Amino acid sequence: QDFMMMWPFFFLSVVPLLLSTTVGLTMALVQQQVPRGSGVLKGARRDPYIEEDMPDWREFRARLMASDLQSSLTLPTKRLSPENERVALEQTPRLAEELGKAWAHELGSPEIGGLLLRNPLELQFARAPEDTYWASKLREFAKMEALGEGDRGSGGVRVTERQVRLYRAATRFLKEQMENVVAKGKVDGEGKLVVDAAKLTPAEKKLVELRQASMDAWQEVLLVLEGSREGGWSGVVLNRPAAVRSNARLSAAMCQALAKDEPRGAPMPTPEEFQEAFGEKMACYVGCRQNDDDQQGSGERSGDRAILLSGIPDLPGAEELAPGLGIFRGGAKAAVDRVLAKEADPFDFKFFLGAYRWSDRDIHSHVKHGLYTAIATSRALALKQCIGLPRPLWHELCDLLGGPIEDVSNAELQKHHQQP
Repeated sequence: QDFMMMWPFFFLSVVPLLLSTTVGLTMALVQQQVPRGSGVLKGARRDPYIEEDMPDWREFRARLMASDLQSSLTLPTKRLSPENERVALEQTPRLAEELGKAWAHELGSPEIGGLLLRNPLELQFARAPEDTYWASKLREFAKMEALGEGDRGSGGVRVTERQVRLYRAATRFLKEQMENVVAKGKVDGEGKLVVDAAKLTPAEKKLVELRQASMDAWQEVLLVLEGSREGGWSGVVLNRPAAVRSNARLSAAMCQALAKDEPRGAPMPTPEEFQEAFGEKMACYVGCRQNDDDQQGSGERSGDRAILLSGIPDLPGAEELAPGLGIFRGGAKAAVDRVLAKEADPFDFKFFLGAYRWSDRDIHSHVKHGLYTAIATSRALALKQCIGLPRPLWHELCDLLGGPIEDVSNAELQKHHQQP
């Protein structure tokens, strides 16, 4: 079994261990803090000429893209897979109506409230501009296989059919390149393959690094929390569940970490209150990988903070990520109070340990060079829980996007099933 495809179930299996760890282990979350309120739309006023009940502009844009500016502006929606929909309705019934009409489409650049899908290394090479080293090598390989010319000017708004062909060629290309690397190694006394780095060319060393980084970030789906040219960007990983319940030690650590993401002087729950509210049921995620050397895609991690997200509009202390988005950050004290008063379910809230940061230049470069596919989705897909999903979230989103990227998703699943 491919370990990376089993991330959610792996995390759930180690919940007892997580709950018995020290506060320091729970909160070991990097050096730099995310500045609150750096999003370009933070505090922005609504246009007084726009009706408050006007349909979501993101849905309107999705209709335009789906119809290619033709006469029909009916928003095409797809249902989640029956198994995933059943799990989602059990975990977050508050989102039932929205989950029944989910939508998603690709973007040319990241945006607040949008998602970033970490691409497999093969698709990364296929989407990268052809003047980059490994992208150019892939195109040379593809030509030799008589697949036609490479995709000039890759990195457009959507994954194209030609990029899918290059993705399939990249599968064979990477296999060949990695076999060359393995051939330079030898098996040690314990039966492990050891490769002397001194025997590798600089390009081969870089390829090994890229391969490892791709495996470490396997099918990550990130929600963009903030973004601006001056303040940079931040985001959290949606599909790395870490804990589904709490204990006294973890509750104390969570209250400490949540306080660092709330405005100064904001009321905070006591550890005892948090434990009473979320002790038996809590959705806590690893918002960023720890000890990560992936300089291409992870950026700098936040400090020892936890971030609370929900879709509850009247939660005191919570701020909307962007006007009209319907995703709210903060309000820890009110969240605890709502759960204790039985006015909300613990799974109406999502907690994230840490967050990634990127400069404006870096995040746009990552999308351009194929590291991420930027997409817009209905908010329910970001707010629903990602715990024990029968179909992984990355594939679920590709299904909703449809077209060539769905073909890539199916090919990735096929590769997984073919592995011994």
